[in-house]
Amino acid sequence: MSVNPIIEKIIWQIQLRLEEPLCVSVGGSVATDMDVIKDFDGHPFIPGSSLAGAFRHYLEECGGDTCLFGEGSGDNSRMSPLFISDVTFDTEGNILEERDGVCLENKQAKDGGKFDMEIVKAGTSGSLELELNIRKNDGNGKGAVWEQQISLILSGLHSGEILLGAKKTRGFGKLSLTGIRRRTFSRDNLKEWLDYTPGDRSGFSSIDPDSLNTPGTEGAAKPELFASAVIPLELTGGISIRRYSAQTEEADYETLTMKTPDGTVNAVIPGSSWAGVIRSRAGEILTGLGVPEVTCLLREWFGYVDEVNHTARRSVVTVSESRIRGGEELDVVRNRIDRFSGGTVKGHLYHERAYFRGTLSLSLRVRRSCPDWQAVCGLLILVIKDIENGYLPAGGQTAVGRGIFASAGRENRLFEGEEDGYLHALAEFVMERKNSYGMSDTL
Repeated sequence: MSVNPIIEKIIWQIQLRLEEPLCVSVGGSVATDMDVIKDFDGHPFIPGSSLAGAFRHYLEECGGDTCLFGEGSGDNSRMSPLFISDVTFDTEGNILEERDGVCLENKQAKDGGKFDMEIVKAGTSGSLELELNIRKNDGNGKGAVWEQQISLILSGLHSGEILLGAKKTRGFGKLSLTGIRRRTFSRDNLKEWLDYTPGDRSGFSSIDPDSLNTPGTEGAAKPELFASAVIPLELTGGISIRRYSAQTEEADYETLTMKTPDGTVNAVIPGSSWAGVIRSRAGEILTGLGVPEVTCLLREWFGYVDEVNHTARRSVVTVSESRIRGGEELDVVRNRIDRFSGGTVKGHLYHERAYFRGTLSLSLRVRRSCPDWQAVCGLLILVIKDIENGYLPAGGQTAVGRGIFASAGRENRLFEGEEDGYLHALAEFVMERKNSYGMSDTL
């Protein structure tokens, strides 16, 4: 007989939906350069181990105790009281697609920089189950603390503070909770527990995800992990973020789009496209202000991957994918023109499926754990102003008027109205950095 028996089990059945594409890679390259992980039947899923790592890291960021995921080592170790299932997805229809990408430098593709990846489409629904085991010797109130931590985790998932898979800071991996059910088993209903099978909903009570209690761990106030901004924009012309086709009956290339669950097709600006534009303009602004070692600063703030030295750094700026709504898709047939003769180039008639006008939102988050996060916010405000005034286009064919935006509103736009404070923080940062390099402290 166990000297520390389980006296209570609490189960959460969670329904979820992907708000952004997801890529949890298996490390293989059969269908693309980066394939998603699949089960024996070929269905994509998210391993419970990946979830556990993301959940534990989130609790650490919130400053909480992580004993919910086990603790100690050797003879003093303790297993986690929380069991996390894999996330399984509804498999009706085709939930997978391929996404092309290219590594750019100064708006030009690097040699060998073309790649493709497999993703689970945004809008795909799935399910997850959590099981918390409370034992006799866990002490009074320990179970309540663990429940509070799980509530914090679920809140982080629903709010998008917990992101999963690859490219998390570039518009991938965000999900929302569409339903939560909870049930407790104890000695009082032992037979019901013995009869329970995963997925059985009888006896469960529903919890509204929007009403999740989100206090911090151990009763402390939940820390603000990010400074956020949502900038409403209007596409004034067309957008050209290409997806190529090998089908003879299709356009030679078309604008990247996604289909929502209700069948609506929207053009998409990937987070990676936004990030490249924002990073480039941020570098120009810092250079114009006379800041030394701009390249190192951009690597620190916007992240990097050094494949030669096998080092990397995560970006402190998270840029979400933007969906363009209310626009119009048009077919355009064009010729390539010889710049010297002014005539058409033989064999260079091509067909483009482009997307024009519409509204969208640019969503940015800056991680507050960065020592200079306020200066980063100030820098992003200057970049946003250029985007809103049409000075900073995104995507391809920008030299012929594509990818130009205008402001579509002022509410909730610049980091919760702290514009002056963040610009002042940027000015102080620039002067301090100049002084540290023995330069003039004037802007």
